Amino acid sequence: MISPRLLLKASLLVVTIFLLGPGSGIARDSGDGFDTVKRVVNIFSVWGGKEPNKNLLKELTSYIDYNEMAERSLGKYWFDLTPLDRREYAFVFRKLVEDRYYPRWRKIFSRGKIEKIKEVDTADSLYVKTAFRLGDKEDVIVWRLSKRSRPIKIVSITVDDKDLLTRMSIRVQKQMKKNGYKKLMAWMKDRAELEESKIESLRSTAAK
Repeated sequence: MISPRLLLKASLLVVTIFLLGPGSGIARDSGDGFDTVKRVVNIFSVWGGKEPNKNLLKELTSYIDYNEMAERSLGKYWFDLTPLDRREYAFVFRKLVEDRYYPRWRKIFSRGKIEKIKEVDTADSLYVKTAFRLGDKEDVIVWRLSKRSRPIKIVSITVDDKDLLTRMSIRVQKQMKKNGYKKLMAWMKDRAELEESKIESLRSTAAK
């Protein structure tokens, strides 16, 4: 099995080649991937107030595949989980992303403008390279969309050579290997400030 550290290096290599390499025959201009990116950015742009907007959170699930993100983040350990544990893990993983990343994305995307640079099609993913402009500053953001889901959905983003999914994978797999599933869940719930009652409700619903 590929180690998390090797996975990080491989992911960064793919992204680096994508960012620095010249255009090629596999570049796509269909706009399918960028359409999804624009919709996500727009949701964060219109998200006002400090409290989570339940309607917008629900809308984001149409464009972000949390279940695949959860599966990819655990790597080989995913196959050791029961179906119920997988549902629980995916639920907590999603909550962790929403709590830790959504506030900063909402703050950033509501103030700038995003433009497409190019799209690159690989065996299982579509990478969308974009330029995000905020005043005189410009950052490159690479969005990874999975082909597994239809329509295609986002499973990671890379900013400043830091890939969201790869970084989270290293952390959760390290915890899983060292402490096992139960302690991993306790660690994640603590960071997501997730109430145990919500997890119990999820388990009860899944058991019916």
